[in-house]
This record gives sequence, structure tokens and C-alpha cells, in this order.
Amino acid sequence: MGKRYSVNVKKMALQRFKKGENVRKIANELNIVSGSQLIYIWEKNEKFCYSKSIDKCKAMNEMSKKITKEYMTTELKTNLKEIKELKKKNALLQKQHENDLIEKLLIQGEIEVLKKSLLSCAATMIINLMRMVRMIN
Repeated sequence: MGKRYSVNVKKMALQRFKKGENVRKIANELNIVSGSQLIYIWEKNEKFCYSKSIDKCKAMNEMSKKITKEYMTTELKTNLKEIKELKKKNALLQKQHENDLIEKLLIQGEIEVLKKSLLSCAATMIINLMRMVRMIN
């Protein structure tokens, strides 16, 4: 990361630049390592902030950060609330799915019992019929 310069150095460099002084001369006299490029960047940033004052630009940047943080906090809270609600719904659906599986297994068991019972009933009826036939004969 490059060297950081104080607000005063930036102000001084920009004031001199706006008066028409040579950018390289300003950079050399103020010991700005990146030279004229950095002064051009500062000048562009100052214009971008729609302000003639670096202090105002800095204040705008701080305000922007604060608003972004507050928005992110609000958005995060909303997202966490949605996640909590979705987890509850998911737990209910899982419980219902488990109950549905148990019900399905119980029904299958009943079907098997009924099949065997029918066979047993049929066998009992046949045996009883055979006994009756024997008695008649």
C-alpha cells in the first residue's frame, strides 16, 4: 500500500495546482512520492465529490460509509429474520415428511396383515367346508 498524505498536504498541492503551478514542481517540493499522477488523482476525486473542499469530500465519504453500514445492518437483520422463518418452515416440513413416511409404512403393514388375514380366513373356510363335507358323508 502506498504512502498516505495528510489533508493539509493534499489541500496545499491542489491549491497550487489550481493556481497553475507545475505539477512536477509541486510534487517534488511537497515530497509526494507518486509525483504528478497522485495530484491529478486528488484533483479528479475532489471534482467527483462535487465539492471544492477536501474536508467536505472526506465528510461525504464518511457519511456514505455510515449510511452503507446502517443499510447493511438493516438488510442483515431482515435477512436473518427471513432465515429464522425459513428454518422454522423447514423444520415443520421435515416433521410432516417424517409423519408421512411413518403413515405410509403403517398402511403398508396393514395391507400385509390384511393379505395374510384373508389367506388365513380363506384357509379356515376351506377347512370348515371340508369338515362339513366329511360330516355329511
